[in-house]
Amino acid sequence: MSKRVVFIGSSEWGLRSLRVLTELDDIEVVGAVTNPAVFKISYSPDGVRNVHHADVPSFCEENDISTYLMGSDEPMKSPRLMEVLEAWAPDYFFALGWYHVIPAPIRELAPVLGIHYSLLPDYSGGAPLVWAMINQEQIVGATLFQLDGGIDTGPIIGQAHAVVHPRETIKRLYDRVGEISLELLRFELPRFVREELSSTVQASEGRRVFPQRSPEDGLIDWSHSAAQIDAFIRAQSRPYPGAFTRLNEQLTQIWRATPFIESNDGPTGSIFSDNDQVFIRCASGIIRLDEVEIAGRVYQAEHVVDAVMGERAQRRA
Repeated sequence: MSKRVVFIGSSEWGLRSLRVLTELDDIEVVGAVTNPAVFKISYSPDGVRNVHHADVPSFCEENDISTYLMGSDEPMKSPRLMEVLEAWAPDYFFALGWYHVIPAPIRELAPVLGIHYSLLPDYSGGAPLVWAMINQEQIVGATLFQLDGGIDTGPIIGQAHAVVHPRETIKRLYDRVGEISLELLRFELPRFVREELSSTVQASEGRRVFPQRSPEDGLIDWSHSAAQIDAFIRAQSRPYPGAFTRLNEQLTQIWRATPFIESNDGPTGSIFSDNDQVFIRCASGIIRLDEVEIAGRVYQAEHVVDAVMGERAQRRA
């Protein structure tokens, strides 16, 4: 007998997981809860924009799945939402690409399963892949687990690993981990709901909890090494708001850069041009600016020198 599942999510990879759920034997998707692209949340009462937002309602309409679109400031403890969930009578919830804490009344209605983009217990909390790239981790992954009210602390059903490629961007890494998470869901969830696979209690050792990130967290600290700053830039490249600094009094987002280990003989954070290229001195090494954005205009490598150096580029020897 198929298990009744309610999907909770609003992101691109959440939508892809919903598509997988509709294809699985032993699973019947009976409803979906989703969010608008901009919504209010506890850590940002003025509202946040989901940069990974996807059109879940349209998919559900095409596949005859009942949908509940939450209001931009509606809490998950909303009586109206609870009434709908109770009517759907799920055996399980599945959540991916969701930013609200799922409260106890929902978890008591049915077990809530989800995927977190880290190898739990490490990198619990917000933006795990961004933090992993900033910290120059070599191995990342995805975990299928049951939510228990803690910060990604519930029992683990399965995990999948991925190697971080040299100088990979966050979008490429996110896409690769997304793909392995779908395979994890496709092969492990049916076994779990058929009770052929049991969950394992998470260990407390090795847990690090990371906070959510905001655009302001993209400010570059030039007292780090060129390798660290390069990782920091790649971790916050598109679709995220980007790493940024101030160059010649201009707020400058750095979308692409190349690190070099050459020693520098100037103050940390200072800029210089050489052979029509722009470099910034780090605590150790230098980085070359390959793509920047200033006042909404994007400059590729060949135009960066004039955009950043301005009149000084015109006067260089």
